[in-house]
Amino acid sequence: MLAASSPHLVTVHDTITCIYRTVLSSGKKLFTQVVWSANQVGGAFLSVTVKYGILPSKPHAHLLRKKKGRRSFTAGDSAISLHWDTSAAAYESGLELSKAFYLSMVADESK
Repeated sequence: MLAASSPHLVTVHDTITCIYRTVLSSGKKLFTQVVWSANQVGGAFLSVTVKYGILPSKPHAHLLRKKKGRRSFTAGDSAISLHWDTSAAAYESGLELSKAFYLSMVADESK
């Protein structure tokens, strides 16, 4: 007797993670994790997580579903603004975008 198949589909995700450390003019640090992710169904996603300093703090994670946009939030004492455009992005090989895209982060630290 054959068992019924599960109604839930399992998708395999491929991801590339890049981690950046930024030192602000005050000497404080921002840690940023950028994750490019794609699944077998053809969906591609970009997520950005920002953590303020090395002390335990709540990371600010943002899934950027649109191909172009801007998002603002606060991390620690800094106003953060993300700007991105992947609408014309190209992949040469693998998952990582290779050209015709941008992701920028602006941090304005309060005094």
